[in-house]
Amino acid sequence: MAPWGTVSPILHLAAPARSAMLGLALLAVAVLAGCSGMLSRQPSAEEVSRALYRHDGPPEVALITLRHAPTGEGWHSALLVNGAHRLLYNPAGGAFESVRRRDVVYGANAAVMEDFFDYYFGRDMYAVIQRLEITPAEAATLVARIEATQLQPIGLCTWATTEVLHGLPRFAHLPQGYFPVYLMRAFRRLEGVENYILRADMTDGEGRRPGLDDARPVIWAPPPAPHRRGGDRAR
Repeated sequence: MAPWGTVSPILHLAAPARSAMLGLALLAVAVLAGCSGMLSRQPSAEEVSRALYRHDGPPEVALITLRHAPTGEGWHSALLVNGAHRLLYNPAGGAFESVRRRDVVYGANAAVMEDFFDYYFGRDMYAVIQRLEITPAEAATLVARIEATQLQPIGLCTWATTEVLHGLPRFAHLPQGYFPVYLMRAFRRLEGVENYILRADMTDGEGRRPGLDDARPVIWAPPPAPHRRGGDRAR
C-alpha cells in the first residue's frame, strides 16, 4: 500500500490498463473469498476421540471443489478421506458445527457433511466431488499428513490440499497452485476417478439438506480431436 501523501503506481497507468488490473484484483478477491480460515477453540484429545466416525465403505479419497454457481469459478478445495476413520480436510475453510482441530474436521458423518455443504451452498455455490478408491496404507498416509498440517491462511486451500496429496506417489505429478478448478481438472484425469456433482436442489423435496448420497454422477466429454489442415480429423 502506498504511504499517505504519495500516489499509488496504479494511478499512473492508462485507463484501460488500470481497469484491467482492478478487474484482476477483484477476481482474485472473489476466488480467495471461498477460503476463509478461522481460528477457534481447539478440541481436546477426548473430544476428538469421541467424534471419530468409522464409515463402512472402502478406503477412499474424495477431492471436493466448490464452484460459484453463476460463473463456474472455483472457490474452495477440500479433501474427504476414508481410512480407519473418516475425516474432512477443510484448509482455510469456513466454520460450521463440527469437531475441528485447526483445519481438520473429525467425525465426518452424513450430518457433518450436510453442514459442510450447507455452509457453501448458502453462498451460491455447488460441489464437484471426485472419488477415488485407494489402499488402506495410502489412506493412513493421507490421514497422517492431514493431521500434521497447520492452520492455513486465507487463499491457500488448493495449495494446502495439493501438498497433502503429494504425499502419495500416484498424486506427485498433480500441479501445485492456488486455483481449485485447475486441481479439479488434473484430478479427473487420474485412472479410476468417479466424478459427481451436488447442488442445493438435489434432494427428495422433503426439506432435507443435500448430502453425499444425493450427489449425481457426471461425465465430462473428452476434448475434441485436433484437426489437420483441410478439416480432416487427426487419427
